[in-house]
Amino acid sequence: LPLIPMECRCGKVFCKLHRYAAEHQCTFDYRKMAAKEIARNNPKVEAEKLRKI
Repeated sequence: LPLIPMECRCGKVFCKLHRYAAEHQCTFDYRKMAAKEIARNNPKVEAEKLRKI
């Protein structure tokens, strides 16, 4: 490995050429992580229901 090894989110260490997920068949699910982060940062907003007159 080069002087600066890159650690992937899948837990493996790669050189600068293979650090990207597409280059080493990464098993980490980036879409699921992004969906969880979006859901966490944007909580559901519910307004009070109006009473019928």
